[in-house]
Amino acid sequence: MKSALFEAMRTIRIVERPRPEVSGGEVLLRVRYCGICGTDVRIYTKGTPSRLGTVLGHELCGEIVACGPEARGHRPGTRVAVNPMPACGACYHCRRGEYSLCAEAGRREIGFSPEYDGGMAEYVLIRQPDQMLIPLPDTVTFEQAALVEPLAVSLHAVKLSGQRIGETALVLGTGMIGLGVVAFLRHAGAGLIVAADRSPAKLELARRMGADVVLEVAEGADLAAQVRGLTGGRGPDRVFECAGTPAAFRLAPQLVKRGGQVVLAGFCDEEVLINPHTLVMGAVELKAVIGYYDDFGDVVRFLARQPFDVQDLISGVIPLEDVEARGFRKVLEDPGTIRVLVRPGSWPAADASN
Repeated sequence: MKSALFEAMRTIRIVERPRPEVSGGEVLLRVRYCGICGTDVRIYTKGTPSRLGTVLGHELCGEIVACGPEARGHRPGTRVAVNPMPACGACYHCRRGEYSLCAEAGRREIGFSPEYDGGMAEYVLIRQPDQMLIPLPDTVTFEQAALVEPLAVSLHAVKLSGQRIGETALVLGTGMIGLGVVAFLRHAGAGLIVAADRSPAKLELARRMGADVVLEVAEGADLAAQVRGLTGGRGPDRVFECAGTPAAFRLAPQLVKRGGQVVLAGFCDEEVLINPHTLVMGAVELKAVIGYYDDFGDVVRFLARQPFDVQDLISGVIPLEDVEARGFRKVLEDPGTIRVLVRPGSWPAADASN
């Protein structure tokens, strides 16, 4: 089978590998789509948090093609989305349902180490199918299923924020995670939803996803004044920082109302200088979120019920052989890119039916 191997910095090579054999309770999945996310790009350019020799990809969906003798409850032909982060199930956090806080979860997440190959391959071995596989109803397409993992991150952020009906919210950064946050805020009954970004194309998507007002962050613009003008001079009840940049992290506490909440949903791995006095004097709550808990099923049910046109979020569908030239490089060079989906193998190009 063909696999996309992270061979060196900014180098991904398509290699031939044996198709995995299943045993015990394992399941073999034929990958339909695998998304390229910001974390994959960070690995590609910085070599972290993954290692060389890894088959990347953790946003995937596909069809079960083989089951081990102990994989009860699973059968070939089942269409599934994949939770790539199995937890140990026994530690303090797992017993509380806080699966992404498990110390073992990240180590066993597929697509982050040579021991656990990811979805940028024709087939992927699923070692904990009971935890990792979410069956898809007929009304959810594979293209929708390819976005379940990032949408689970967005939903997790909205859930943990405690957002109440009618409360105002500002979303900084309208990439995949920010757009999902906008959609779930609207679904949860938020009041005024404002989205801010540098990309007019992404802001137009935010409007379609449910933002009431979109603000283009231009050089020299006074974003704080614009936001206060929209919220009666107070600032929004919550600011969701989804850009993952030092500038957005520094700005967020200045935009939220006194006594409001800043939700850190973006991933910024750079040191940021911030004055705690700003937080203390404004009684600002910082709420950091990582990954997801038991959110995948909720996202699948949402997609099955809601008119959610994922075509707006898919910037391209490419074969595995083009993953570097038309995938990773496109994400790096085109700031308007939301999600590029990789289609391994000989699946049909269209996904009009299941």
